[in-house]
Amino acid sequence: MASEDTIEPTRVMLWCVPRTISTVLTKCMSFVKSSQIVVEPFNSAYHFGPEKIQSPAALAARWEAFDKLQQQRLQNVKIEGLAHVFEDDQCTYAWVKGQLEAEYRGKSLIFCKDHAYGLQGKYEMIPKGYKHTFLIRHPYKVFISWRKLLYAHPIFPQFGLCNAPECMFPSKYGFMEQFELYQYIKANVDPSPIILDADDLLSNPKSVVEQYCSGVGIPFSDSLLEWPSSIDVIKKWKAARSLLHINMLQQTGGFLDAALHSSRFNPPKEMPSVTELPEDVIPCVEASMPCYQQMYEMRLKPEV
Repeated sequence: MASEDTIEPTRVMLWCVPRTISTVLTKCMSFVKSSQIVVEPFNSAYHFGPEKIQSPAALAARWEAFDKLQQQRLQNVKIEGLAHVFEDDQCTYAWVKGQLEAEYRGKSLIFCKDHAYGLQGKYEMIPKGYKHTFLIRHPYKVFISWRKLLYAHPIFPQFGLCNAPECMFPSKYGFMEQFELYQYIKANVDPSPIILDADDLLSNPKSVVEQYCSGVGIPFSDSLLEWPSSIDVIKKWKAARSLLHINMLQQTGGFLDAALHSSRFNPPKEMPSVTELPEDVIPCVEASMPCYQQMYEMRLKPEV
């Protein structure tokens, strides 16, 4: 009889666009027994690692000064009890692939949440042995929220979404990178990837989570519908040091606080009207809507 240490864990990738409730779903998956959560390793390679996207020459000096200020500030932040933090300079794309494919003794689930644009089309780096899943959300909601987050950055407001450099905002707005990755995976890796819509998840969590668990091959229980509001669970997540510093173990200005302190899937917010969209959001929405709509039609549908 095989021991728990010799059983191969179920491995699941969740590919998403920022501001899609992905952190809440990741926290939910943390309560699968014997799970190991890996958070945005490819996105960390994209932003922090040796192969990171470089800032344009015109911004380089200001960006370097801002980065140094950030690093000085983060040196004073205490991050204790983190079992699986890795350093930014380790985070090459090949290293990430190796980490995701590594043996995880005693784990029943390896769950990795990442942003599709962070892969940069390096499809040869897609880890083997994973069930691939995608989380989508209506572009109106995504871009309004994403814009608010980015405009909190001291350098970003001079650009707006449409003209921001790639080191700050993906060139295909996140949605197109996600759709292209979905098409590649469906054709070459996993013929039946699962798509979840964020509003479906928030409106019908039991149905969606139960179907999701069944689809990826992990046990469902009611503990995946309600969990402790403490953020202690994230200390077991595997993630880059900068990501943990900036997004998880500090106050994040409200951008991740609600997700990290969540205890359930709360009902979705109302859909904003087109008249509420800021001017620089509209081109992003128009470019992204076809990708979203095609994926929405193929999503896992709630059983009402």
